Amino acid sequence: MTDIKELNNIVATSFAHFGETKQIQIARLLYEITKRDGFKARDIIDQMPTSGLNFHDVKKALVSRRYPTLSKVYPAKDFYLGKVDIDPDLKADVSKRTLSPANIYIEKEVETSDLAKRVKQHFPQAKTHVIDQYNQFIQNKSYSIKDYNNRLDHFYIVREKYDFFKNCPCSPHTVACGLHIVNLGSGCAFDCSYCYLQGFINAPGIVLPGNIDDFFEEFKKYRQDIRIGSGEYSDSLVFDHITEYSPKIVEFFRGYPRSQFEFKTKSVNIDNLFKVKAAANIVIAWSINTSRITNSIEHFTASFDERIAAAVKCAQAGYSVGFHFDPIFQYEGAEKEYKRIIDTIYKNISPKSIAWLSLGTLRMTNSLRKAIENRFPDNTILDEEMILGHDQKIRYDHRTRSTIYQNMTKWIRQHHSDVKLYLCMEEKSLCSSCQTFPFTKK
Repeated sequence: MTDIKELNNIVATSFAHFGETKQIQIARLLYEITKRDGFKARDIIDQMPTSGLNFHDVKKALVSRRYPTLSKVYPAKDFYLGKVDIDPDLKADVSKRTLSPANIYIEKEVETSDLAKRVKQHFPQAKTHVIDQYNQFIQNKSYSIKDYNNRLDHFYIVREKYDFFKNCPCSPHTVACGLHIVNLGSGCAFDCSYCYLQGFINAPGIVLPGNIDDFFEEFKKYRQDIRIGSGEYSDSLVFDHITEYSPKIVEFFRGYPRSQFEFKTKSVNIDNLFKVKAAANIVIAWSINTSRITNSIEHFTASFDERIAAAVKCAQAGYSVGFHFDPIFQYEGAEKEYKRIIDTIYKNISPKSIAWLSLGTLRMTNSLRKAIENRFPDNTILDEEMILGHDQKIRYDHRTRSTIYQNMTKWIRQHHSDVKLYLCMEEKSLCSSCQTFPFTKK
């Protein structure tokens, strides 16, 4: 791993005549080149002419080296050149994972709830604290990457009063997917290197609502002809063996057949789903990726084979299933591997059981990139050429994304010509070219 302090000292010494902002950009480019290519920053600088280089020349040379393909198409302003700010102490520990919180905090209003009782029974070693209100308890506190690393040490059982349902918060200038969100908890036990939850760290631990019946009552006042799902702020099923919410959700939405409810997961925590009869409007959906990605950076999640086996089991029980190829990664050999998993899905599951599929490529905010660099400093997912996209998120360029989507939709429709297929957080031009507009309700 590159020594950031040493890198900054080298830049400050070698380019003392540049201002701080310019030095930050040079350090960023040198860091990414050294990380990806294995060169030392000093050696890269020594290869440059010893005199006569102004900032524009230095930046142009380094941008061309870091982005050999895209620098020929895009101006330097389209590349992320933010400060390299990495603390080795913030590296995530993915060597093992035991779910054993030290503390359980329970709001008074849900102290006697079924969920509070189950959480205490499930974690008898944890200290239990009764608090007045979660929002007051955490106010005036700021949370860091270190807190995110330790999120599983603290569980909060709360009474949700306001944030029940909402439209999916799509990025600016993207096509809305039409999904509605139900917030049944925040925080996840998995550690995917790219997880967007790292990008907005505003909670001290795992937060679960203890009043699911209130959600049902609120839904009766909400629209009842929608596609709705959990899984925005947590995996839908990762804690289901504790909450036991899935059977209640299935039974409730069975009574609202004009709506479809989606559980979105990377787990195989599906046992509770079989405690009730399957409902036709319940979709169990898996985020899917190649085994190379799943095995290397989707830490503590179920393997690809395990997810497919779970999907088969759910389909046989009468549930609809779905698959989300999101995020799709660009790397050498990726095309063959993504085609193979599409073929595997349709080899094992009838198209009649598949409710929908979605496609989305790797994307991130600046804050998410910082979190990834700190928590997973040895990652390779940030080494590819990416630009600041239409929504100011760091993305693969338009042509790369278009190629990925065109290939994926072709392979999918070879198996399932009328599949409901949509792109997640994408521009209208790409959605139009792939003919992916199945959900129009908002």
